Amino acid sequence: MNRYSIVAGFALMLCLRMVAQVPSTLNYQGRIAVSGVNFTGTGQFKFVLVNGAGTQSYWSNDGTSASGGQPTAAVSIAVSSGLYNVQLGDTSLTNMTAVPATVFANADVRLRIWFNDGTNGFQQMTPDQRIASVGYAMMAGTVPDGSITAEKLAAGVGGGAIADGSITAAKLASGAAAVNLAAGGLSAVAAGGILGSTDPNNAAMLAQGFMRDPAVIQSDGIWTPMPSGDSVAGHTAVWTGTELLIWGGVTPASNAGAAGYAAINRGVRYNPTTGAWTPISLAGAPQARFGHSAVWTGTEMIIWGGQTTDTTSDMATVLATGGKYNPATNTWSSIFPNMDTSGPPLGIPDARTGHLAFWTGTEMLIWGGASTTQLLGASTALPVSLPGKRYNLASNAWSSMADTNMELFSPMSYRGVWTGSEMIIFGGNVGDSAPPRAGRYSPTVNAWQALPVMPGTPNIDSGFSAVWSGTQMIVWGGVSGAGTTYLNSGYRFDPAAASGLGTWSAISTTNAPAGRNGHHAVWSGSEMIVWGGSSFVFTPTPANVLYNDGGRFNPSTNSWQALSSTDAPPARVAATATMTGSKLVVWAGIQMDPGMPNTSMAKYLKHGGEYQPSNDTWNALTNGSPSPRLGHTAVWTGTDLIVWGGTVSSMSVTGYDPTLSDGARFNAATSTWTPLPSLNAPVGRFGHTAVWTGTEMIIWGGQRFDASTGSPMSVTLNSGARYNPLTNTWSTTSLAFPPSARSKHTAVWAGPPVNRMVVWGGSSDGVIMGVNTGGQYDPSQNSWGAATSTTNAPMAVSGHLSRWTGSEMIVFGGGLTNGSRYYPITNSWLTMSQAPVGLSAPPTSSFASVWTGSDLLVFLSTGLAPALGSYSPISDVWLSPSTSGAPSGSSSFNYPTAVWTGSEMLIWGIVDGFPSTSTSGARYAPATDAWVALESTGAPSTPYGISVWTGSEVLLWGGTVGDGMAGVSSSDKGHRYRLPQNYYLYRRP
Repeated sequence: MNRYSIVAGFALMLCLRMVAQVPSTLNYQGRIAVSGVNFTGTGQFKFVLVNGAGTQSYWSNDGTSASGGQPTAAVSIAVSSGLYNVQLGDTSLTNMTAVPATVFANADVRLRIWFNDGTNGFQQMTPDQRIASVGYAMMAGTVPDGSITAEKLAAGVGGGAIADGSITAAKLASGAAAVNLAAGGLSAVAAGGILGSTDPNNAAMLAQGFMRDPAVIQSDGIWTPMPSGDSVAGHTAVWTGTELLIWGGVTPASNAGAAGYAAINRGVRYNPTTGAWTPISLAGAPQARFGHSAVWTGTEMIIWGGQTTDTTSDMATVLATGGKYNPATNTWSSIFPNMDTSGPPLGIPDARTGHLAFWTGTEMLIWGGASTTQLLGASTALPVSLPGKRYNLASNAWSSMADTNMELFSPMSYRGVWTGSEMIIFGGNVGDSAPPRAGRYSPTVNAWQALPVMPGTPNIDSGFSAVWSGTQMIVWGGVSGAGTTYLNSGYRFDPAAASGLGTWSAISTTNAPAGRNGHHAVWSGSEMIVWGGSSFVFTPTPANVLYNDGGRFNPSTNSWQALSSTDAPPARVAATATMTGSKLVVWAGIQMDPGMPNTSMAKYLKHGGEYQPSNDTWNALTNGSPSPRLGHTAVWTGTDLIVWGGTVSSMSVTGYDPTLSDGARFNAATSTWTPLPSLNAPVGRFGHTAVWTGTEMIIWGGQRFDASTGSPMSVTLNSGARYNPLTNTWSTTSLAFPPSARSKHTAVWAGPPVNRMVVWGGSSDGVIMGVNTGGQYDPSQNSWGAATSTTNAPMAVSGHLSRWTGSEMIVFGGGLTNGSRYYPITNSWLTMSQAPVGLSAPPTSSFASVWTGSDLLVFLSTGLAPALGSYSPISDVWLSPSTSGAPSGSSSFNYPTAVWTGSEMLIWGIVDGFPSTSTSGARYAPATDAWVALESTGAPSTPYGISVWTGSEVLLWGGTVGDGMAGVSSSDKGHRYRLPQNYYLYRRP
């Protein structure tokens, strides 16, 4: 089945790069759809110019096509909402050769195209596109001056004169007539011709004699994804010498079952020198996976093995496949599946996950792992019973290692190193003075050698690390005593000692980091750097904890030095730590209770840190939008969307704080994200408020989880901070006489003449204890004024809405049967008239509302019939506008957002089903009392936590269907929605 289609017209035109010269490239413009949906992303294209029958290749993008066949290499082209553009013959593009003018000496030339979206493979587009006369100008441009004699001229052409009518329109260069007319201030449109314009009163067209046609054409609204990057865990990272290649792993996904994640086959390239992040091509990439291995050959990254995820049934498959990635060409190529014909077993794919992989210089060595699937971070599967394997890159063939007959504790209980000539595997040491499980493997002789007995009483079970120093393997940390004792001890193995038999020696524990397992260890060139990991502590209460500290071990002096903790990245698991020349780069991963492998309530990360050993400093590292979250806030500055705070779960989670204290700015003009600074940023929180003053964003209130006295407890806050985008700095709000601590309150910015933030209502415990108090904050004085009056104030509520009209704050919802109006200047309340019955809803119901400039619009969808109310403060009257065509959802997790565009209320986030089976939105125009559904093509599949109106489009970002519960996940994605555009027709009489 052909999944791709050309859904709109295309154009071939001369690319006028040189004035008065014939160009050497052709500009191709087209549109592509995948399964009926306009494609957005980086696509892979192949182009061939063929004869009319399609049996002869005149030219191809890489010069490899024969007989009309598919070229070998592809051209990467950005596609936005299905639209793309390419200069055929532009040699500045990778895999693009010049188009010879002689191609158009042929009578019938057609363009043949293949496309790959990165998932469905290359497919040929049909039909081939015929090149019109425009292409033949390239051939005509090669005719030398003076080579056309009188014998070649048409009858009547001679003596320097050209007969009238001898040059027809077909002989004119494309656009030549229009350019000539435009130069004279004239239009090239003939009588009766029609032009379109977005200007209902286009003065230039009217001045040329056009008349406005009464008909108006409206385009569809357009959805476009915002750039995001991936919040990922269980990925791999390799260092090429100039770039860090990060690939695969899992990312949070809705409808993913209890695991809450889905594997990906995406990746990025990070250049520490320039700080640039570049996506890895999707064309030809291996199947999505985690638990895989990655090695660097010197020119390519080889990905192999691992396991898939199944987002519908939680079933997964262990893989015996992989791929090779070449960063020089940004292309993938396949490798032969691990099916060793020499056995054992004969001809059976050897699939495994969680294995080790090493590059010898000519071969990739694979050892250990599990043959059955497991959850991310778990080690419950049985170890693979097969011997290790060798993959020869030159022959693209697999062979088996000699078997060690080693009994392993689990598929994750071993580590290994490559010495330059041997692979040394250490699989733990159970029992006093017992020999270590595993040994030394020499690919040259295909033989194993046992490791000697370790000194003392090591009793190392699992969770340790191993690095190669250039002369010794250093093993450190881990657990013993069936996982009850966490070690901060280690050993060195010198394979050259004792006449090549090797010897073990203990290393110092003085100043070593606290005992831990699952940590990272890398070799810097002179030291072993240890970072991260986890352990179980008994005080103040028994709990699993994550570490974000570490140490440096110098084998020359047998001594430890602590790593600086200043600006160190947050603790995490399932991350990568890679030495990139002179820096250690820690990237991504998740924060979760390490004792609970279920990751449905984990905090997926999209940031890391760079550690510089030379000066013992950390620098923050980010890529793309903020990490997944809900309960965050957002404001629009006029140029940027600022996202801050939130949480991955509104429930306490043992082992880490799920709240977030970071954020980022999205510039709509450049479509780029910039992280907010952490210096002086407020403590992490959710359920807080944010307002934009015109120069600053003010954050206040909310709640977080505090584990300082034992199990994490919800704590409400009465603190806040101000962020200034111009100076990119934070400053705290006054703590003198603020309103009482609360969450789920509202705040509005009351502009001139008030110029204060007005806070009201909320919950004192973050759950059910409502309050009916508030306060006014003056940023110019950094002070709180008198508390809001309680005389005639609404009853204590939370989860309500507040809107500023220009002179008063309107409060509605949260269980109120009728709202109230607050006047900050007089500090007084006025009760509103009774709202329509349809808007009477339980306190937990979520309303969407906007202020139109004259009226308050309130929309409610609770699974029953939708309700809409319009309130006029001037007349104190509620109206019940039409709900015909309004969106309606059956899910109890309906938390729609709404913006006012200047003429319409736009709503998104109406969910039907749970977990979400469909999400929709609509536009309501008060002038016509009519609803119009938002377009589904390109629309997001889930609701969003926030929305803002920029003046020309809606930005939606973050949030989730549910509340961080199992089977539902928070989001780090966003979309832009541009309203349908009116086109006005102008006709030439």
